[in-house]
Amino acid sequence: MASRRLERGQATTDYIALLAVVVALVAVGATLTGVGAPGVVNAVRAQIAHALCIVTGRACHAERSLPCTVAMRRESRRFGLNLAFIRLDKNRLVIREQLSDRTVRLTLINRFGAGAEGGLGANVQVDQNLNSGGVGREVKFGAGGLYGTGKIFHARNAREAEAIVRALERGDRTPVGPRESVYEVGIKATGSLKLGPSLNAQSTRIVGLRRDLKTGATTVTLNIGDSASALLESVVGGPTGSADTNALLALKLDRRRRPLALSLLASGTIAAGATFSKALATPLALSDSDAVPANIGGRRWEFGARVDLTDPQVATAWKRFRGSPASPAAIRGLGQALRDRAHLDLRTYRARNSSNGTALGLALFAKFGVETERSIDRFNLLAASSRPPGGLWEPRLDCVR
Repeated sequence: MASRRLERGQATTDYIALLAVVVALVAVGATLTGVGAPGVVNAVRAQIAHALCIVTGRACHAERSLPCTVAMRRESRRFGLNLAFIRLDKNRLVIREQLSDRTVRLTLINRFGAGAEGGLGANVQVDQNLNSGGVGREVKFGAGGLYGTGKIFHARNAREAEAIVRALERGDRTPVGPRESVYEVGIKATGSLKLGPSLNAQSTRIVGLRRDLKTGATTVTLNIGDSASALLESVVGGPTGSADTNALLALKLDRRRRPLALSLLASGTIAAGATFSKALATPLALSDSDAVPANIGGRRWEFGARVDLTDPQVATAWKRFRGSPASPAAIRGLGQALRDRAHLDLRTYRARNSSNGTALGLALFAKFGVETERSIDRFNLLAASSRPPGGLWEPRLDCVR
């Protein structure tokens, strides 16, 4: 009996000693924060979290940064046809991403759309790279649905990626099989007014499904429009300063359909001559007044936040948001949870675009016409930063060479 009391006493002593070490590490971390050493602070914070995880008996998850996309080429081929009030669309999208670990991710998606569209007027348009010309006056409006399927390949290097692309172009069997399959469904509403300078508006809501063919995990993506933009601003800590911000949520489930992780994916374009907002400039160590040189054509930023849904605080906020995604209180709650508990990534890219296409249409409420377009976007990484949960922003030196 005395032996058991001694063992319990020793365990208590060891526990107190460990807590003392943790307190000391916290003090060191606070000191380092004051002198500005984010890499060291984040390493200390990670070890503290791991130690507390072991002591309390909770499940311990190792934090890791995912590879960066250092270069991307995105090619889109679109065809549209109007027959009276019927609108048909076909779009083929090929995305090639060079990652910082030297692997290549290839995404191939074919989208088909059908709906109703009408208008009034006539239009002839020809686009050739940055030159655009045409005549006509037209107003149009429409709505419809879309459906898409695709595949995602992971190549070990650039040579294997080239072999996959050539096989896809020829319709042959690829040297390696796809890693993920992609399915999309959604709705789209469009409006356009062409009287001299054109005014265009488009609203798209797409639900996507990606299935990992190796692990059986499923990722559900949801474009939530204005709610996503508000959620992004609450996580970043201010407006992004981009008019074309695109944001969506992604929910990852295991093969038994149990929630694993929640992520927010967002991107936007800063036009040539514009400036980064303070919310984007600060983590990237840029001045919020830094202008983009006109000769690089523009910049694109990408923001990512991913969080473990087994975290009680996050799970509660996600449940409230899922029940009422348009509620300002639910948006702020989920944004706060992501800001405090998520691993954050922010990157900026040099952006270039080339496109060519034609459009011919005649409408007297019923519309007849045809449109074709081929566009290529290229992005090269300029700067990247990340922030672990509860840590400090630090540059991703492994991404930018």
